[in-house]
Parts: sequence; C-alpha cells; structure tokens
Amino acid sequence: VAVYYATAFLLVLVMEFFPAAARLAPAMFVLLAGTSALTLALAGDQKRREVLTVNRSEKRSARRSENAAPAVSFGQFGQTDGQSDVLTRANLTRKLSKSDAEKRLRQFFADHPGASHADAARAVGRSRSWVSGKLAEWQQLNGNNSRFG
Repeated sequence: VAVYYATAFLLVLVMEFFPAAARLAPAMFVLLAGTSALTLALAGDQKRREVLTVNRSEKRSARRSENAAPAVSFGQFGQTDGQSDVLTRANLTRKLSKSDAEKRLRQFFADHPGASHADAARAVGRSRSWVSGKLAEWQQLNGNNSRFG
C-alpha cells in the first residue's frame, strides 16, 4: 500500500512542477495502475501464505499430539513404565558390555603381558583410568601383583 501512495504522490509532484509532462500523464496513469495491481497481488499472495503457514502448524500440532505417548503410571524414580523398561534394557546392555570388556582386557594382557594401560584401553575400547581401576580391583581381590583377575 505504501508503494501505491508513494507512486501517486510522485505523480502529483511531477504534474505540479512539470506541467509539460501533462502529455505523458496517460503513461503515468498506466504506471500507477500497474503499481496498484502489483500491490494487490502481493497482498493477496501474503494472505495465502499466512493461511498455508497456519494450516501447516495446525497439522504439525495434531501429529505431535497423536504421537505423544501418555504417561499413565509411574515406576521407580518417577519414570513411566516405558522409561523404566528402556532403562532396564540399557543397564543390562551396559553390564553385558562391561563383562565383555573385562574378558577382552584379560585376554589382551594374556597376549601382551608388557603392554601399557593406554594400549590396553585402546584395545578394549575403554578409558585408561577404567583399565587402571580394573587392574587394581583384580589385584586387591587376588592379593598379589598379577594383572589377571
């Protein structure tokens, strides 16, 4: 709309200060009509885009509410039953992988008795501090300086 008013104002100024331009007035009115048509087209397109945006956001909200899992009952530590199952499976996987890492560490030191803790950590996919802690734990259990638990 501002473009339309600016064009109309400019047309009035041109006609006021340059009366000889009156011969060009029909062409200037075509320019003014074109500007108004462009303004109306842009305004109409803007309304269409706003409606589309609102429709898309409503559809997304509906999908989210349909996919949301209801938190019906609560288990230990305030988790839903589904969360509790996921945590149980994750803890079981962690215990199994920990046991597997311990076996791989024992095998690594059996195959490489003079290896460093850093080499062992890289080989079993754990940290150097985990390897050191595991060795200390095994030595405390066995009461000797052996690297094997």
